[in-house]
Amino acid sequence: MGFFGFNKQSSGHDMSSYYHALIYVLQTQNIFIMACIITQFCKSIS
Repeated sequence: MGFFGFNKQSSGHDMSSYYHALIYVLQTQNIFIMACIITQFCKSIS
């Protein structure tokens, strides 16, 4: 998607899945989904 200018291949993670998740969260504005996504993202980059 070219979102934020990241490469899909950066650090071996498929960043596009995070973009889709982020867009989904922004559309639904569901705080529980958002918390889950953030938690998973933080685990993956730690």
